[in-house]
Amino acid sequence: MRESVEIADVFGIRRTNVRKEPPKEKTPPNTAACPLCRTKIAVSDAATAASLLCPSCGMRFQWRPPQADNLGRRIQMPAKPQPSSELERWLSGDPPPLIEPQDADPAPAPVKAARRHPILLGVFVTILISGAAVAMTGAVGYLFVFRQIAGLKTHMPQKEERVAAVAEPLKNAETFADEQRRIAAEKEKQAERERLARQETERRAQEAEKTKRLAVEEKQRDETQRIAQEKQARVAIAERQLQEASQLLASHPARSLFLACEALKSRMQNGISLDMQSQQIVRDALAIVGPQGFSGHSAPIQATSMTPNGKWLITGGDDRVIRLWNLMQPDPSASPTVLPAHDEGITVVTVSPNGRWLVTASRDGDVRLWDFQAADPPTQPLKLSSGKTRVRAAAFSADGRWLVAAGGDDDKNDNVARLWDISASPIDPKPLSLRGHEKPILAAAISPDGHWVAAAGEDKTVRLWNLNARSPAAEQIVFNGHEGWVSALAFTPNGRTLASAGYDGTVRLWDVAHPDPEQQPLVLRGHQGWISALAISADGKYLTAGGYDKTIRLWQVDPVDPKAEPLVFAGHTERIRSLAFSPDGRWMISASYDKTARLWDMLAPHPEKASAVLRGHNSPINSVAVSADGRWLATGGGDTYAGRDNTARLWNLRTEDLLEAAQHSANARLTADQRRELLTESASRQEDSRR
Repeated sequence: MRESVEIADVFGIRRTNVRKEPPKEKTPPNTAACPLCRTKIAVSDAATAASLLCPSCGMRFQWRPPQADNLGRRIQMPAKPQPSSELERWLSGDPPPLIEPQDADPAPAPVKAARRHPILLGVFVTILISGAAVAMTGAVGYLFVFRQIAGLKTHMPQKEERVAAVAEPLKNAETFADEQRRIAAEKEKQAERERLARQETERRAQEAEKTKRLAVEEKQRDETQRIAQEKQARVAIAERQLQEASQLLASHPARSLFLACEALKSRMQNGISLDMQSQQIVRDALAIVGPQGFSGHSAPIQATSMTPNGKWLITGGDDRVIRLWNLMQPDPSASPTVLPAHDEGITVVTVSPNGRWLVTASRDGDVRLWDFQAADPPTQPLKLSSGKTRVRAAAFSADGRWLVAAGGDDDKNDNVARLWDISASPIDPKPLSLRGHEKPILAAAISPDGHWVAAAGEDKTVRLWNLNARSPAAEQIVFNGHEGWVSALAFTPNGRTLASAGYDGTVRLWDVAHPDPEQQPLVLRGHQGWISALAISADGKYLTAGGYDKTIRLWQVDPVDPKAEPLVFAGHTERIRSLAFSPDGRWMISASYDKTARLWDMLAPHPEKASAVLRGHNSPINSVAVSADGRWLATGGGDTYAGRDNTARLWNLRTEDLLEAAQHSANARLTADQRRELLTESASRQEDSRR
């Protein structure tokens, strides 16, 4: 009982006097029940109490037979009224309460208490189980940790090896990275050192290059100065030679030609352009000692022409003879080809642009056509006309299809322009007559596009016929306006404009693209006498006219400026007879009755002031012709009462050809010793002058 009180006190449960006895099972005689697990135990002696041991749970307990229990109960005194509390009982002097005898169950007090209080037992057992679980868990955790620690200690070497195996590459990688960083840093330092070294090398190289450049520049300056001094000396010698050549021209023309030629070559080699004045000395000396021209005509040469290939120079004159001079031979003047004579003096010699045809005409109206394709030169002509009037002008179309010849006489009333289609095969000698002029025709031309044929003459009119019409002779357009004879005609290269010049001293520009008889032409004025010559440059930019006032006037016609004043070229001392432009436009050529021809440099800043005089003719120059390649100029001379010439001359238009001809002529007339002596004397005089 004390143990149960203690257990109850332990759990904080106040014990009451009323005790519930567990229900007793009816046990058959000679058996006892274990108070704890209720296992039945056989008792050998059922009359007396016995101490029994439970075979199941091992609990020892006291067993009394049921009769003894009942006997004890019977002798118990009836219960008195009990004080309400032990304190009251104590104060009242009552004896302590009778403690009931314990059951024969020898179970320990905790067991009995558990039996009496199963809920407390469950709580207690739960606490115990929980504590045991906690303890077991702790033990298990301890054992686990212990085992882990033990296993860790056991496997530490392996783990250390594995860790080492993993750490070794990492360590190696770190070591490699450190090495790479070290190498990179070393390379960077090396690169920096190399960069500095390169900079230093470059600096030294630049300094060396600068020093070298300065030395080279100094050397170049010295060389340039030396070259300039030598050039200046050579130029000075050349100037001295030109002066001496000018002084020797009258007395020793061969020496003059040689020195002038040497001077011009030296100036060209030193990059000095040749002015017209220096060339003039060479041309004057060459005119004296050079070839004396193509002689053979017994009367004035009235017409000259050249084949486009530059092979033949053709001349015709009042002696009724046509001569062909082969310019490809070493001496073209040696043996000309003479064509069968006309019955009257030659007035026209013209070669077609394609070089196939040569047309010649005379005062008796005879027109002959020579075919260079059949023979070179041709010897048998095709006679196209045998009229009764003088042929004064003839022209080919640019494509070589059409040929026009025109003329007339006052007393014969045959003022007709005749047109042939020479592209037909065979050629019909019978011409198409273009009538309308009332007086002799002085000039004729065909437009470059082959559209128009123009004629002008003493009736002061300009007439146009349309070659594209079905019947060109049926209609004509008449331009009126000139107050005197119309003596010259020329088309611009585009064929849109026709220029006419006459005795009224004016040049008129007609727009043939829209021909209108009533149109007002552009009138170019300035000449003080009648105009006898007219020419338009190959590019159509310039128009030039010359006449009896001894001057040449130049207008720009592409584009045309009506208000612009013309350039006036003065220098000739007699009237202008003929004008022409070189094909390249470099030269404007004029021929005059003053026995000279002039070359005007159109590339000079002032072309009217830059001219070379071509001397050599002894009589007026009646005609000029320029080769298609711009290399040669041919002039034909006549005679007067004061002198007789009747020769043709060939002039070099290219400076290189001029110097070559001059050198050849000088070498032919001076020995090598004479040439050396001239050069030595000229150099010594130059040295003396410098001192």
